[in-house]
Amino acid sequence: DRSAESIVATFEGHSKKVTGVCLHPSADVGISCSSDKTVRIWNSATGAALYSYKHGKTVSGISLHPQGDYVLSASTDCSWAFTDITTGAGIVSATDPNIKQGINSICFHPDGQLFGLATEDGVVRIWNIQTQQSVADFSGHTGGVT
Repeated sequence: DRSAESIVATFEGHSKKVTGVCLHPSADVGISCSSDKTVRIWNSATGAALYSYKHGKTVSGISLHPQGDYVLSASTDCSWAFTDITTGAGIVSATDPNIKQGINSICFHPDGQLFGLATEDGVVRIWNIQTQQSVADFSGHTGGVT
């Protein structure tokens, strides 16, 4: 609670370093990701775990869909997943065969149709969520993009 400068909930359950957190702007939902390979969806009012799912390696980033019903997660195993936060059900997941060194971060475009991946390979890749296809690449970085 910012006005009271007090903690209103604590999310406990990850077994390794937490690598990302986001809070829903209007619902009592928090989402976290971790080096323990999991994404966890929480009740942010009580701190209770609602759902969790796994990637193959460290989950490096999460992004809440602009409509607030879905989360996108990325992993150092070169995969991404699109999940319903109200049920915990996976809608789609994919591994990008063109990424060799992992995904460092992920972010939805405000229209909710596109998202960007920043890779350890030095490429920013734009994907269309509906077609599950890469639609643009921005290369030229000399190292990993965060």
